[in-house]
Amino acid sequence: MLRAVSKKNIKMWEECLSHIEFLIIVRCILLQRCAYLRLFMVWCLVFLLI
Repeated sequence: MLRAVSKKNIKMWEECLSHIEFLIIVRCILLQRCAYLRLFMVWCLVFLLI
């Protein structure tokens, strides 16, 4: 990607951009799942301790 930017190869940059957007979306989804899993685990621990 840096090579595409440094050479100002816009076509290559546009091809990479869709992959970058996809990876960002996947990362956000995974982070949300981890957050829900952590909340669930804490919730279960609270009920086990009561």
